[in-house]
Amino acid sequence: MKRIRIIHNTEYHYSQPVTFGQHRALMRPREGHDVRIVTGRVEIEPKATLRWLRDIESNSVAIIDFAEPGAMLRVHAEVDVDLNDDIAVECLVDPLARSYPFQYAPDEQIALVPSR
Repeated sequence: MKRIRIIHNTEYHYSQPVTFGQHRALMRPREGHDVRIVTGRVEIEPKATLRWLRDIESNSVAIIDFAEPGAMLRVHAEVDVDLNDDIAVECLVDPLARSYPFQYAPDEQIALVPSR
């Protein structure tokens, strides 16, 4: 297992204070069998509220609402991540799913009925 730190800095300067609309940002990797977030922090100027949601692809999306105008926008994000690269994952693909579009087997179609 390997631990890495991802650091992101963005800084914009304006000639006079501006009002910021809501921002959406992807500032952390998607976790999975091979990626685990250990710690993370985000600093934003000017003062803002930050909340997280997940999009349809399970990405963590930061929703940023600014409390005040500013002549500068600064976002600093740090994330410590454990990467599990010890074991290669062998992904087996069902023969029925090797071409697209594919057809689910009849017994699998029954399980998908509530999702329609």
